[in-house]
Amino acid sequence: MKNHRSTTPALEKKYSVKFSYQPLIAGEHNIYLSGDFNNFATSETKLLNRNGIYETILDLAPGRYSYKFIVDDIWQTDPQTSEFTADGFGGQNSVIYIGERDEIDALRIVEIQYYSENPLNEVNIAGTFNNWNPNSDRFKKITNNLFKIDLLLKIGTYEFKIKDGEKWKIHPDFPSHNEDGFSGFNSTLNVSSSHTRYPNIQDQGEIYTFGLFSKDPLSYIDPLDSDEVAIVTKSYKENVDSLLLVTSTGEKRMQRFHSNEDLDYYRVVLNLAGIDDNCGF
Repeated sequence: MKNHRSTTPALEKKYSVKFSYQPLIAGEHNIYLSGDFNNFATSETKLLNRNGIYETILDLAPGRYSYKFIVDDIWQTDPQTSEFTADGFGGQNSVIYIGERDEIDALRIVEIQYYSENPLNEVNIAGTFNNWNPNSDRFKKITNNLFKIDLLLKIGTYEFKIKDGEKWKIHPDFPSHNEDGFSGFNSTLNVSSSHTRYPNIQDQGEIYTFGLFSKDPLSYIDPLDSDEVAIVTKSYKENVDSLLLVTSTGEKRMQRFHSNEDLDYYRVVLNLAGIDDNCGF
């Protein structure tokens, strides 16, 4: 039997949100709203003209949403917003937050199970949450055909695909209506406040592996010369106080060298003299 399992959020409070756009040129215009909330549909949500200002009201669950206006077939960001995110096509989407920022910014534990029709050793997931990196997040193998992964994600809507061996596939348990740009479709994952909140692990003085990225070592080991390598890893932003690399000869503290909106990056240079192949974080 195919045992698929995914987390289905319960119903939650919604907010009535008004989106408005005022064209620079007077006259009648065709203006639509396209974003995470309607799978970036291009003709589903039309704005109505109210004395020269075009408006629509949507009922939205708490979360972070990206969107654009389509003004007479031309994609436009919202001039009333101050935050933007890449749209995947060399431009930007506007960003709006609905609800309490503390809840929106908190990480949620999202469990996904995937059943492969063929016995495999490795299944990966790639999507908008990891910049479509097929090596960033690997499923844990439960049986020859069943795989499981726990993702740490903020409230929002994400697109993804499963790398099943050498093939890219949609997940049968998730809606898959968004075109992927290659004559196929992406699956959609909706993360809500009903998903379990991941506790902040700062100041707890314990060793954690959950929440750190599990990757092929070659993806983050940079050989400097015959005796030294630079090891780089990352954690979710401000979720750990420090990272230590543990080897057969002791511990080395990793230095944070870069941060972005979601991640902190750590690096340490390791001298290989006297070290066998056993090391870990």
